[in-house]
Order: sequence, then C-alpha cells, then structure tokens
Amino acid sequence: MKRFTVTMREVACVAAALVMLTAWAPVTVQASPATAASAVQKKKASSKKKKATKARTTKAKMWVDPDTAVHEVAAVQPQYPGGMEALGEFLASNLQYPEDAQQKGVDGYVIMQFIVEKDGSLSHIKVIRRGKLPSLDAEAVRVCCRIKDFIPGRNEQGQPVRVMYTLPIHFKLE
Repeated sequence: MKRFTVTMREVACVAAALVMLTAWAPVTVQASPATAASAVQKKKASSKKKKATKARTTKAKMWVDPDTAVHEVAAVQPQYPGGMEALGEFLASNLQYPEDAQQKGVDGYVIMQFIVEKDGSLSHIKVIRRGKLPSLDAEAVRVCCRIKDFIPGRNEQGQPVRVMYTLPIHFKLE
C-alpha cells in the first residue's frame, strides 16, 4: 500500500471542490460605528410596551475587524507576479481539459472566486458560475489551488488587505 503526504492546502482544495456542489455565498457586512447604547434603550422601551405575547428583536450595528475584513476593491488591487499575461500562461500550461468534456465537445467558462490574503496566498476558493459539466468545475478548482501566491492588495495607507478576486477560466476545444 502506498502512503501519501498531503499538505493542508491540498486538503483545503479538495474540500473546496466538494463544497462547490452546494450554493454557498459569503455574508458581507459593512463597517459602521456600534450603536449598542441605542439598541439597549430600544430594547428597554420595547420590553415596557410588550406584554408576554410577542418577542421583539433589535439589531445593533457592529464594527468589522479590519484584520478579517474582505475588500471587493482595494486602492491597489492584488496581482499575479508577471501580470495577467503570466497568469494566462500559467493557466494554459496547467489546465487539463477533462476527457468527458472533450468527448462530448463541451466548452465554456467557469468563473472562480477566491480571497487573496495579506501574505498573497489564496483562500476560500470556490466556483461562482458553473460550467456545462461538473468535470470543468473540478478542473478549474484544481488549477486555482495550484496558483502560486499573488502580490497582495493594499489600502490607501499602503497596508496589505484581504481582497476578493474573481477569475474567469475559459475552456475551449481547438
């Protein structure tokens, strides 16, 4: 029996491939000042008004931790070392067209989304627009898991930030 050494990144990529079959979407929370005092006042006022028949809920605004916040747009967007041309070359050389898609003559786009972390690594790799076959989706996830680190995005102060990145992958038969 052969034994294999598996890294955590490979485990995460396999998990991402399994999760892509479900409809998962991250929740976006915008930063705003906390209004806990007004929320407590509203709760006290509502508790005086309500009888024991209906429960009311109050929503308090909250701060988003800047270390974990994910930006859709940064002052300086993350980029692949060598630019989009180098990323295209990487995808072209590492993409393996699935056999079932070749036999059926299927081509098309798979749109991937991932987070470029502060250190340039990729996380939360997922398919946001599926291809015509599940094998195209699985291949797109596999290739995205192999992409080396990006140059991270930066905010207005020049500090690295987490940025959501969308990447269309085109499968085309020639």
